[in-house]
Amino acid sequence: MGTRFQVVVEGPDRATGRRVGEVALREVERVDLLLSTWDADTPLSRLNRTSPGTWREVEPELEGILAETDEWARRTAGAFEARIGALVDTWDLRGAGRSPDADKLAAALASTGPAGLEFSERGLRRRLGSAWIDSGGFGKGAGLRSAARAVTEGWPLRDHRVLMDLGGHVLGLAPPEAPWTIEVAHPDRRSESVATLSIHDRSVSTSGSSERGSHILDPRTGRPVEPWGSVTVVDVDALAADVLSTALYVMGPLDGLAWAEQAGIAALFLESLDGGVAASWTAVMERWLLKKPAALPSTRHPQ
Repeated sequence: MGTRFQVVVEGPDRATGRRVGEVALREVERVDLLLSTWDADTPLSRLNRTSPGTWREVEPELEGILAETDEWARRTAGAFEARIGALVDTWDLRGAGRSPDADKLAAALASTGPAGLEFSERGLRRRLGSAWIDSGGFGKGAGLRSAARAVTEGWPLRDHRVLMDLGGHVLGLAPPEAPWTIEVAHPDRRSESVATLSIHDRSVSTSGSSERGSHILDPRTGRPVEPWGSVTVVDVDALAADVLSTALYVMGPLDGLAWAEQAGIAALFLESLDGGVAASWTAVMERWLLKKPAALPSTRHPQ
């Protein structure tokens, strides 16, 4: 997936720890070989090359994952969208980057979402030749979720704690009495912690623009989201955490907070303000906040 994968296993049995790490690694590799769009020979890449107008049957595991992304696109009113490949190409996000003119942007938007590619009980159909599915917004979550299932189904982990980190998206398996602590970084200064989470059997995903610039696109407008800070989501489902951190970042700190609160999502919003941070979080997030962000006059959180 073009990033580092680290597994930490703590427990009395070294042999079990080594097996858990190996199983987790192999499962992430397996999911990468299913979802990668960099490798032309993966099932998702082959789907992305389907001739426009032709229905293509999708293998069950991939079909299930794509159905989830389709549902998240619907639930977030398009703030998350996996069928965003035409926009990725138009902005050349996998190359040096460029700013498309209005006509090219409009054409890419016309190939984004269900207008460019649709799912149904018949399978998948590309309506337009420029449409394709980018797994960047959900692939790490899918890999972590699958790795956690493989690990927990394979061994009793009563005496072990497992922490997986896939490019900054983490998943911690632990008993409630021995949770993992996860630091949430300042959106502009990655070495500086702003808040601390205490989690068990949950995934933590953070989305922002500080490290790679404006790489997050708003599927509704076709334009990069203006950098404003970061969103951190805690969820039992790693794929949901991956998707939601992106969607809420696209929505922004005000609309995102309102949406997450109504949906019952554990989310923390950090806005960059003159070198400081204004924090807001949902009521559900209170459960996981071991150290809350320092209060500022502009801080918003449930009363």
